[in-house]
Amino acid sequence: MTHKLLSDRIYELRSQKRIHQNQIADAIGVKNPMFSKIEKGERNIKQNQISSLAIVLNTEEKELYTLWIADRINAALKDSPKEYIQDALNIIKELY
Repeated sequence: MTHKLLSDRIYELRSQKRIHQNQIADAIGVKNPMFSKIEKGERNIKQNQISSLAIVLNTEEKELYTLWIADRINAALKDSPKEYIQDALNIIKELY
């Protein structure tokens, strides 16, 4: 099972702050059904929507952006042999 770190956090923050899905959908420029899929982890949010998402959720952009990156890495690694993942991540870490 693939974890969707960002979608889980979006749902958590939205629920805590009692913000309606349509408010967030409007803020990031999508229709409500699309936002619902983003929140469920069925669709990915676009990179250029993260700033608006952070504003409407009143949270740190860095946190959401970090989770967005983690989701992308997780998706790329999900079918990889587990014994090679840490070595690959170490190589990437050295690049940055």
